[in-house]
Amino acid sequence: LYTTPGWDNEYGSARRAVRPFEASQFRVSNGEFYQFVSSGAYIESKFWTKEGWKWRTFRNAKWPTFWSKVGPASLHQYRLRTLFGVVPMPWSWPAEVNAHEARAFCNWRAERDGKPLRIATEAEHLRIRQTQPNLTQSSSISSAADDPVMRFSGAELSSNMHINANLAYGTPAPVDTQLQSRVSETSEAKLHFGDTMGNVWEWCD
Repeated sequence: LYTTPGWDNEYGSARRAVRPFEASQFRVSNGEFYQFVSSGAYIESKFWTKEGWKWRTFRNAKWPTFWSKVGPASLHQYRLRTLFGVVPMPWSWPAEVNAHEARAFCNWRAERDGKPLRIATEAEHLRIRQTQPNLTQSSSISSAADDPVMRFSGAELSSNMHINANLAYGTPAPVDTQLQSRVSETSEAKLHFGDTMGNVWEWCD
């Protein structure tokens, strides 16, 4: 047993077969999620799970919780409520939404783009992480002491591993920040994914 506190999914191990899959290069940005909201699809029941629709109607949600409406709702103008104040909407930051909203967004994009789209599984997310430069050591963590987040400060994680964690920035960073930091290190940018570790919490199914 590790003496370091942790979440229930941070200890123990499991082996899973992961079938071939495709994944988007970046996390969904506020700008992308805005299309879902401003199109009116956010309030269409067909994109939500049964449980998700019950949540949306109970809360009468018409946009994400941290979005702050500016002017009439029909204009779809928003700012972002952060920990310390309301700021102009950072459209390139990752959209911070709940699991119901994330699944509804995927269903909407799947219909719009005409191809299947869903939230990645935990095993798929870990597989992506294992392919990324500077993160391979985090895929073989055997104890809490090996975890980069436990070993390095935010400044070290940001400068050495391009990870926004441990208050490296104090806010989320644009979804392509981690990738842009790596492009100068290798010409294989097409193999890279942004924010495979850090920046914001990520939903997995």
